[in-house]
Amino acid sequence: ILLLTACCSIPVTSAAQGTDLGGGVITRTPVSDQSRIAYDLRQMFESLPDDGNRAKNVYMAGFYSALYDSFGNALPNKRSIRSFSTEAGNGKFSSEPTFLFHMAG
Repeated sequence: ILLLTACCSIPVTSAAQGTDLGGGVITRTPVSDQSRIAYDLRQMFESLPDDGNRAKNVYMAGFYSALYDSFGNALPNKRSIRSFSTEAGNGKFSSEPTFLFHMAG
């Protein structure tokens, strides 16, 4: 829970060269839309234990992290925490070193 609380309090602001994630971390590319998934975590944490349905909806459908098509247009769906596990099986992350490490050790 401490990690969840810490990650969700990170201010996310886009910079011309990247994204300032706070704590001295500035990315080389703009990732503010992807990093907003932390706000979904915060929303889920704050919803529990009083509103488990709200937490489940945020997990399933996402709320803060926008997705875009190949032309840069915002899509109606949001990036969801659930999608990280459901898309892992179709090879989306098969070339990601972090994913491979967790899968193969």
